[in-house]
Amino acid sequence: MTNENFLAFYPTLPYMAVDKGDLENNPNEQTFNSQMAEVVFEDIKPEYTLRFWRDGRILLRLHNLEIPENSETLERNQTESIIEHYINLLNILNLFLDSALIEIERVHYFRVNEITINHSFICYSRGEDIATQSWSRHYQERRFWSTHNQCVPIGISAEIYISRVVSRSTLERVSSNFERVFSDSNLTKDIALLSRSLSAYQSLSNETSFTIAWFIIEGKCRQIVRDNQLLATPCNINDESRIYEIINFLNNQRLISNEVSDQAHQCRIIRNDISHRNSNFSLQTTNTLNCLQLAHTLIQNYFNFQFRIGLSRHALPF
Repeated sequence: MTNENFLAFYPTLPYMAVDKGDLENNPNEQTFNSQMAEVVFEDIKPEYTLRFWRDGRILLRLHNLEIPENSETLERNQTESIIEHYINLLNILNLFLDSALIEIERVHYFRVNEITINHSFICYSRGEDIATQSWSRHYQERRFWSTHNQCVPIGISAEIYISRVVSRSTLERVSSNFERVFSDSNLTKDIALLSRSLSAYQSLSNETSFTIAWFIIEGKCRQIVRDNQLLATPCNINDESRIYEIINFLNNQRLISNEVSDQAHQCRIIRNDISHRNSNFSLQTTNTLNCLQLAHTLIQNYFNFQFRIGLSRHALPF
């Protein structure tokens, strides 16, 4: 039997994939446990396998980049590179689950929280690790009958009752978006960064969110210059040029619109105030939101790839 190791995670909010199974008939412990761990959606590509369990677990396996069971067989930097790539892809899946639900079901239910090594865990053929430092541990446990209130039918157990059902159509959109991104390493990096910026924004970490979004904006502007060297060289514009010169060049050559140019300059000025710790400047939520939206716009325009992002924040704790 071939060992197939997956890296898995749960989103922060509870949901059920496709349906809640046959819970109305008050299944026994064995039936309940097997239904929660049932693969209700699977997409197998030559490069990867993507799975959704009914209980909301999302699993990913890269066929040519196997997760090592024994990290001692690899050098530390090799192991870290493999896991880092997986983590980037899990963050993309997390973002696309939120995005697809907004697009397909017209509801913003999830909130994008960054997936780290603490929130992910390896699923082996013979078992799984436990994400002891994460919300994932709670969801790993709740798929077992024994963790629910035995005094009420399992179908109306609070943990099950409050879980939103995410449709197959939504999961299909997650899968198709992921396939599009997976085939382009530059797009993969940009979406992974965007997911982290969005996570920081929704967690009220404005400066972190702004800084990450600015990385995307500057990177995309410089990439457009590299793609148009025949226009840039006569104007003495290259990778060493200052970003304000690059933005002006792109606007003059109509490679970006006036609106995008103005927004990029505004973000550049704010970036300088943040970097120089300008005591007369205070970063506002609207500044971060504008920067995040511009990063999203540039990604969509550059790669001709349209997707939604949710910008609602968690309720304040007071």
